[in-house]
Amino acid sequence: MVTDLGLTDRNSNGKFVELKEKGLHLLKSEMLAAIPWLRHGFSTRLGGRSIFPPGALNLGFTDSDSREAVEANRMAFFEALGMDGFSVVRLRQTHSSQIALFESTRPSPAAIEADAVVTRLPQVILTVLTADCVPLLIVDPESRTVGAVHAGWRGTAQGIAAKTVATLLRHGSGSAFQLCASMGPSIGPCCYEVGVEVLRSFQKEFTGADRYFSSLLPGRDPAHPVRGPSGPDRPVERFSLDLLAANRDQLVEAGVLPENISISASCTGCHPELLFSYRKENGHTGRMMAAIASVE
Repeated sequence: MVTDLGLTDRNSNGKFVELKEKGLHLLKSEMLAAIPWLRHGFSTRLGGRSIFPPGALNLGFTDSDSREAVEANRMAFFEALGMDGFSVVRLRQTHSSQIALFESTRPSPAAIEADAVVTRLPQVILTVLTADCVPLLIVDPESRTVGAVHAGWRGTAQGIAAKTVATLLRHGSGSAFQLCASMGPSIGPCCYEVGVEVLRSFQKEFTGADRYFSSLLPGRDPAHPVRGPSGPDRPVERFSLDLLAANRDQLVEAGVLPENISISASCTGCHPELLFSYRKENGHTGRMMAAIASVE
């Protein structure tokens, strides 16, 4: 059932649809949903059985929620996406640019330490958990290779989106122009305030990084931030960071066509009543999940 959370109105390209499936409120990319052998989705916080947040769809194992509730939420989420009975690859996300290639026909007994994962195997669910970071799903329609990416500022600065595309190309069809990519809800530049150390990390890793930062000090240029100790006459410089733009540009520079990238502009920081936001909820919140799998 198509529903309305007021999120699709804020999508940058209008290529997402909101659904209510089996009591859960979900987001899907229309582009990915048109691929008949593919299943995917992005969760919201609505419709679950969590103890904390109460009645929410928390899909991450946190200290504040019960394992039983999270497992029930995950089962309901996978069933709503038509993935019930599939194997699940679990990641231990560490804000790195590490990418795992999953080729085993057996379920992984332990979580894999990585922030992205790629597979060509059918009926294997790839997932990433977020509560502000960018969830990115990538598909090679020709080879049926799929990938899932967790892109926080550290992973983005280290080029995790581009590196995942390279991994897909090595193990897929090798044609970047055929790839389709979709980024789900994440924190926007309106709510994502960072320090000069984040700017420096981006500048160290690739050229042109300044374009993703806007100084919060009037009249300042991110290319020339305030240096030295802070004080009454020397404020600490802060910046807003556009993670979505940084990851989108990585995809395009890696060969993905702009028209094959769908982006949800729904900011987790602006809508903590609908989406989990680690920053807006002071670290005491749940986790959303992005999931992708091929049927055959």
